[in-house]
Amino acid sequence: MAFRFLPNSTDGVPQSLILIVENDLLIRNALRVALEIQGYGVLEASNAAIAQELLAVGPTSIIVDLDLPDIRTEDLLGMLCGHGDGGPIVALSERANECSIVKALDLGADAYLIKPFGINELLARMRNLLRRQLTVVRDPKSPLRSGNLSLDLTRRVVRVGERQVQLTPTEYELLRVLMQNAGKVLTHRFLFNGLGKRRATVHDLRVFVRNLRRKIEADPKNPRLLLTEPWIGYRMLAPTLDDPAPELLPEPDGGALNTRQLLHRVSKRLSGEYADGISVVA
Repeated sequence: MAFRFLPNSTDGVPQSLILIVENDLLIRNALRVALEIQGYGVLEASNAAIAQELLAVGPTSIIVDLDLPDIRTEDLLGMLCGHGDGGPIVALSERANECSIVKALDLGADAYLIKPFGINELLARMRNLLRRQLTVVRDPKSPLRSGNLSLDLTRRVVRVGERQVQLTPTEYELLRVLMQNAGKVLTHRFLFNGLGKRRATVHDLRVFVRNLRRKIEADPKNPRLLLTEPWIGYRMLAPTLDDPAPELLPEPDGGALNTRQLLHRVSKRLSGEYADGISVVA
């Protein structure tokens, strides 16, 4: 049994519908509460079989626990990535080693959070990934943008503000791959394949990135656009849409609010608030 949670919206339809795949009921409830505060619609699944059924509803994005007992990580991400809509996937796991993180990202996850995680960090990742998705859907033929950086794929023109930037073929291809996946963490292997340089080394990639930053960043030593994900790869800042400022959830002094703390903090506040918005999805 799974629940579809539909908070009120102006046209009766949530702007984004997020599928949560998590077998820990407490964490699943906390994620639902946090997402509904932000105005998202929510689908819930406690295992891979229910998740597979709910994919037919067409979620905008997916938050998934990679440590489900009934399916391997490879099969789980393969199922979620292959459902056709191409929405972003945020992976959750207690596994903090580099190998597990890289494996999940290479298998199609767009972001990876280690449990326990700060709930506001998860919400920020979701906004970032959905912003990238909406930008692509709204205007697929317009120049790609990140901050004051623009890339016109048709004319192969790169600009920082009004200044045109000359790039080498490798730098251009690297920038193209990054900007077409803005907001997503790209592993070293993904970038090697995107550049057609499967025999390149991580050192080679660092050189390419360093040279590219010199041309597109105001301060290459403190980049704001092309960001490093330590030991994993790189991420291009997602475009900014004119969305209202998000509501930050209350955090305890000295640390991020984790999922269990969140559920305790907001349970009284939300008691009965969405009682009429629950429908059962068999």
